[in-house]
Amino acid sequence: MGPYPPFLEILHRRAGDAMLAIATAKDAATVDALMRDYGIEALFPPERVLDKETGVHKDAHLQQLHEAVGVAYDEMVFVDDKVNHLDRVARLGVRCALAGWGYNGEREVELARRRGYRVCTLENAEEQLFGWQPADPSDSLATS
Repeated sequence: MGPYPPFLEILHRRAGDAMLAIATAKDAATVDALMRDYGIEALFPPERVLDKETGVHKDAHLQQLHEAVGVAYDEMVFVDDKVNHLDRVARLGVRCALAGWGYNGEREVELARRRGYRVCTLENAEEQLFGWQPADPSDSLATS
């Protein structure tokens, strides 16, 4: 699946506002090639690119990131396109959001909402991810 230009624009625009990292099941060579192709390699220093060698599950990636850079779990925001990945990472105390673009259907979106995760669209991702406030029962994305 190719990049989503609106999301790449957000990453470039907000790179100075957050410590960006990648947690992926892909191998390092593939990740490097994709980052070059997408023009985002400068946004992700090597210590913040956690590939398949880091572990089988995304919580292992976030644990290593926590240890490597010292960011508290409750200050991390994890975005993924699979609810089961959000479930594993949420146990650490990480704030989670479903990437609602791509091939996710209404079933995955509804499941994420039922479990209290934010659902980001390309139109609201910047506000939802970089303007994150604690979950509030009146937050329509957290409770819809």
